[in-house]
Amino acid sequence: MLDVRKLLAQRPLLFDGGMGTYYKAKPGQECEQANLTDPEGILAVHRAYLAAGADAIKTNTFSLPRLAAAQQPGWEQLADAGWQLAVKAAGETGAAVFADLGPAPDTENLPAEQVYLAVAKRFALLGARNFLFETLSAEDGVLEAIRALKQTVPEAFVLVSFAVLPDGYTREGRYCAELVRRVAQSGVVDAVGLNCVSAPGAMRALVQQLGDAGLPLSVMPNAGYPVVARAQVRYQGKPEYFARELSRLASEGVRILGGCCGTTPQHIAALRTALDALPEVLPAAPAAMRPVSRSTKPEVSTTSAVRVHTTMVSVNTSKMPHMPCCTGSFTLEAACTITEEPSPASLEKAPRLKPQVTARDSP
Repeated sequence: MLDVRKLLAQRPLLFDGGMGTYYKAKPGQECEQANLTDPEGILAVHRAYLAAGADAIKTNTFSLPRLAAAQQPGWEQLADAGWQLAVKAAGETGAAVFADLGPAPDTENLPAEQVYLAVAKRFALLGARNFLFETLSAEDGVLEAIRALKQTVPEAFVLVSFAVLPDGYTREGRYCAELVRRVAQSGVVDAVGLNCVSAPGAMRALVQQLGDAGLPLSVMPNAGYPVVARAQVRYQGKPEYFARELSRLASEGVRILGGCCGTTPQHIAALRTALDALPEVLPAAPAAMRPVSRSTKPEVSTTSAVRVHTTMVSVNTSKMPHMPCCTGSFTLEAACTITEEPSPASLEKAPRLKPQVTARDSP
């Protein structure tokens, strides 16, 4: 299996893309349940990303912290099956496998730290040495869990990634640069970055706000912004646009790149081609250390825009297994068309998504 640290010392690491938005689970079924009910389907997704050129893949286990916190019977078997499927696929190419953990609820009765640690230790017993804590809105409990994990698995490579809106804040009102700084200074994390929520151009602008993290930076944006039509959520960001923006980030020093909601093997293949075309020697410094002039404003793909054609749309995402980022429901409060990736000022006029439960599904 690929040594992540050695590869990062030589060139950027390319992750896979979205799992839940690419694999179409049955209505009302968690994508992770397919590890047991449709293992060949999940294996096919892993293989498609590997064929596209991914250096690393994520286990299909994003929701496990939430399921474990709810004490749902069988979450351990979902972890075992998810790990085994990813390892089987990666064994065919030598790619790295990351145990994937999404957000854990933080309650007085069951702190997030305990949930993260329980799930991470389950993966460690299976043989995991690479861990991804992703789509987080805060660092509550995750650093404590990682510190405890590394006492058991000192060689573990741990990547922590936050879901940040284009204005630089998470849904809990935490500023991205502060979150990245706190994680980077913890001394227990090996890489840090951003994923989900924002499109490639907006995320490239966010990277400029991060400052010198002192760790490898990771960027895994959505394909674009979702289009809601007849209770279906679709992403229309083109692979070419995705590859162009992320390869620019790689040329500016970002070391870990991949995709989140709406991305497909086609997006990863396009990015693989773009990365392979870059000079062999790339900047080792994070892109955030490199000032960007206003003349190099990130390009915007109008195909990644959000287009809402109704005055009020209520969507119950619990019946939409391919709906990214959240389970539960949200409401769009006004009709609008966004024709470019929003700036902080334009966000004041944009419709607001009101997630009512925890984040879900990246990969």
